[in-house]
This record gives sequence, structure tokens and C-alpha cells, in this order.
Amino acid sequence: MSETAEVTCIMCPLGCRIKVTLDGENIRSIEGNACPNGEEYARQEIMSPSRILMSVIKCSDCDMPTVSVKTDRAIPKKLIWRVMRELRDIEVDPPVGAGDVIVENVLGTGANIVATRSAVKKK
Repeated sequence: MSETAEVTCIMCPLGCRIKVTLDGENIRSIEGNACPNGEEYARQEIMSPSRILMSVIKCSDCDMPTVSVKTDRAIPKKLIWRVMRELRDIEVDPPVGAGDVIVENVLGTGANIVATRSAVKKK
């Protein structure tokens, strides 16, 4: 029994609506992409969706109450809420520099959580 899924490609401004036909867990066809990048995007999005995660963590005694962070690479979409729960309990002390690794290899994904802004001690 075949099933179809539709994704909107984000690889370029065209935003192609791509139709993916699945036969069980196997891709049978991909249609609607204007370029090979769209085909690869649809394949990845259907078989193993991943995202860059952006959030904030608490910063004690900092000039701002939180520091913005993100993963340095995409993580499996199904792990986003687990990573968010991990970040909820993290609190850093100043100083924090943009690019500092806050958590290495979060949940074994190979991705690091890095600061995207600097924070200094409260004056």
C-alpha cells in the first residue's frame, strides 16, 4: 500500500511543493522539485528530519537573565523536546562568550550547544 506525503522545500526561494510517494518505509517517487536540491531535501525530510535548535539558558549574575544558544549542527527532529528539557536545567556563570560550547555532544547527537551571544557579570 502506497502513501503520499507533501513537503515544501526550503533550499531556495522557489519553495517547491514536493510530493513523495512511499511504499512502506521506502521512497517510490519524488515529484515537483525544480532542482536536485529539492529531491535531496524531500528525501532527508521524509526519512530522517532534522533541525538546528535555538533556545536560551539561564545565566546567573549576568547582565542579562538568559544567554541565547543553538546547536552547532542539525539534530534529529524527534529529539528536540528532550534537548529542550536538558537545557531547562542548565545555568551558566559569567563570563560567556559567543561561540563558547555550553554542552558537548548533547544527548549523543554529535551536536554541541553553543552560546550565540556574550554575557558578562552584572555590574
